[in-house]
Amino acid sequence: MKRKSQDRGVKRPRGRIWLILEAFLSIAGLVVAPAATFLISVLLGWAALQVTGAWLEWDTRIYLLVNGWSRPEVTKLILLLLNDPGIDYVALIAPCLLYVWLRRKRDAPWAIMAVVIALVMGSLTIPFTQQFGLRERPFVHLSSAIIDADWRKIWMLFPTFPSGHLRETVGLAMVLGYFWPASRWPVAFYALIVAFTRLYLGAHYPSDVAAGGFIGVMDGFVAVFTVNRLDWFVRLAGGLGWMKRAYRYVFLPRSPGRWSQDPWPARAI
Repeated sequence: MKRKSQDRGVKRPRGRIWLILEAFLSIAGLVVAPAATFLISVLLGWAALQVTGAWLEWDTRIYLLVNGWSRPEVTKLILLLLNDPGIDYVALIAPCLLYVWLRRKRDAPWAIMAVVIALVMGSLTIPFTQQFGLRERPFVHLSSAIIDADWRKIWMLFPTFPSGHLRETVGLAMVLGYFWPASRWPVAFYALIVAFTRLYLGAHYPSDVAAGGFIGVMDGFVAVFTVNRLDWFVRLAGGLGWMKRAYRYVFLPRSPGRWSQDPWPARAI
């Protein structure tokens, strides 16, 4: 009995050490992950302006090949469903929030937070990818490209690199796949469809689409990593006795029917 008691006493400090280490690495990851996303966005933005010669030739060939399949009736349907303001992002956000609300209600705040982070991260990467200049749309130099006349004017106002549609789609797809693992293959297929449509419509080079997808993966990772670690910290705090006592003292009402006697955070809630 004495030996067992001593063994347990040895394991506890080790558990605390690993706990502290995990907390330290989590905090570091919360800082490093977004920073790495912005850094890679800068590098990709610079690389996009260096695409010349054989690389640009292949980029152009694939672009013209897929865009050459364009048909007016199909183009109108894609522009209606998978182009702003279509259901492209809603098709990912709605199932994610609905599934979490029905099956994992406790995670609903985290799911909402992850969706917001993925979208905000996508927006924040824009100035980084444009740090060294703007890449023009492919149809500016390719007269044979088949482009919807109305959208041609709109797309001319925005740089082609990277594909914002695919960036946001992939970021949101990762969030949905994180909270609903069974949806991972369907959302991956959906992201591929969106990637194909960006070429079919003639809006982007293949390299624009690939870069948008890659940045979207990083945005999605930042989103799910952030909510995963914050959830871990909340669970950790809930397991600490002093945190529980502080929470109850500050937030939980102590005088039923006499809310004016409760702490102001409890009254606000």
